[in-house]
Amino acid sequence: MNSKKTFGILFLILVLITSVGVICASQEVDFAGKKFNIPDNYKLKESDTNLDDDGFGYQIYSCSDNIDEDIIININVNTHLGTLNPNPGEVEKTVNGVDGFYDSSKGTFTYADGDYLVSIQAPEQLLEQIVIQKYENSYDGPYQD
Repeated sequence: MNSKKTFGILFLILVLITSVGVICASQEVDFAGKKFNIPDNYKLKESDTNLDDDGFGYQIYSCSDNIDEDIIININVNTHLGTLNPNPGEVEKTVNGVDGFYDSSKGTFTYADGDYLVSIQAPEQLLEQIVIQKYENSYDGPYQD
């Protein structure tokens, strides 16, 4: 193999590695003690993170690349959540090791994390990036027994 072909192949590999890094770049955000990875091209547009008032909070991220798909994270505090059951149209789904329910018509993944009910509305291809695997007994909210 001559040096031009070798250089060309190495250049292509470098371009692929660089583009994968750019595509996967994300910012870790903390919302109610829960961590999420939000792609770098999404910026916080609106939020209400004070769960003490009504036990509900949300964050909305908009894409700066003019893609008309927001990421919406909702968190409800419920001290007696019990078993999470699917709503009509939802199917069981595991995202990044987290078991929950997915509604493809709404693009929403919902799961229980301790006494929190977490719902993420986002393009399905971003869910694996957004959801960070939860830990057992990860509840650290304001309503502890």
